[in-house]
Amino acid sequence: MPDKRAHRGPHPEDERSLAPQWVPILRKAVEHFSWLLTRGYAEKSSLKLVGDHFQLDARQRMAVLRSACSDESMRRRLQHESHEQEMVGRNLL
Repeated sequence: MPDKRAHRGPHPEDERSLAPQWVPILRKAVEHFSWLLTRGYAEKSSLKLVGDHFQLDARQRMAVLRSACSDESMRRRLQHESHEQEMVGRNLL
């Protein structure tokens, strides 16, 4: 079945919500959110706490959610990371 979604591309609010002046605030929010995840706090309540603290809107909270992870998750991702030199001459599926 063909994809008939019409909402591809950036959200109309992204230009305001993710503007350059927000980048330092969003980075700090990701740092705080990641710290909470590392210590085992629930994702939903941690995002609410951090989002309220930094006064983030829904789009900004989604950006923080998608940018953060626990230290353990980061270690696991780095262990499974493939480097360009390892891929030379191999088929990628």
